[in-house]
Amino acid sequence: MTESKAPMGLKLGGKRLWRRVMADFELAQHEEVVLLQACRIVDVLDRLQKVIEEGDVVVHSPQGVKTNPAVVEFRQQAMALAKCMAALNIPAESEQPAAQFPERYSKLAATK
Repeated sequence: MTESKAPMGLKLGGKRLWRRVMADFELAQHEEVVLLQACRIVDVLDRLQKVIEEGDVVVHSPQGVKTNPAVVEFRQQAMALAKCMAALNIPAESEQPAAQFPERYSKLAATK
């Protein structure tokens, strides 16, 4: 378990992700770089969500009705986040992390 302050520049969502991951997992330096990117993506997703909520999922253009570009970018950023989290090998909250990833779950490793 590492006590690590969230890097400068992260917003609420990014800071929350950083703290939760760093509290539960021991990361190598190169993994912290991936986590930082994931945190930045979370912050972008939060901003895009606000844009979508303030507007609509479709927009009217000279070419007709089309998907709001924020929705398209949200989908792309969500896929990038999923790839970052997969690269870190961090289980979803609904999974049993200790059983599926014993070498990565620091709390279990600390008790061995």
